[in-house]
Amino acid sequence: MQHFNKDVHRKVRGFTLVEMLIVLAIGASVLFGVFLTVSAVQNQQAANEASENLNLFAAEIQTLFRGQSDFSDISNTVLLDAGIVPGPMEQGGEIVTAWNDDVVVDHTDLTGTSGTDNAFEIKYPLPEAACTNVIQAVEGAFAEVRVGGSTIKDANNREMDIPTMASECSSGGDEVTVDFIQGR
Repeated sequence: MQHFNKDVHRKVRGFTLVEMLIVLAIGASVLFGVFLTVSAVQNQQAANEASENLNLFAAEIQTLFRGQSDFSDISNTVLLDAGIVPGPMEQGGEIVTAWNDDVVVDHTDLTGTSGTDNAFEIKYPLPEAACTNVIQAVEGAFAEVRVGGSTIKDANNREMDIPTMASECSSGGDEVTVDFIQGR
């Protein structure tokens, strides 16, 4: 005599639509968290690279122009031709940031000093998220720093105006142009 198991013929039930939606929502949340973490790490790495390159670049400019009375001959072309632009900042014959935005180097006057063209200025666009980190990492290499037109460090007192820096770095939209100025 054969006995049949009644359970063998029972239908196997699948996942419901609600269960599938819950699984998809959890998966999307995990992926979003990973994306945010990777993005933050990449931004920090770019800020570190920018800081290192700006410090090196300023020192190389000072060395190149040490025998000159002023910086009147400085330009992106001169710096590229002299071969002093740090490798990561040179791209296709242009000087760029760690975020591939154009950098402009020009001569200027140092605030509170006599003479003309006695300083150089690096106009460096920064993403809002990296603005304060990069400025604080490199400000020691520069006599003056301006953010969004506001002077946050001047050649006379050499102290950083932290509240103005924070305000200007967060009010410029996605990108803020910072002027790093060094002179004789």
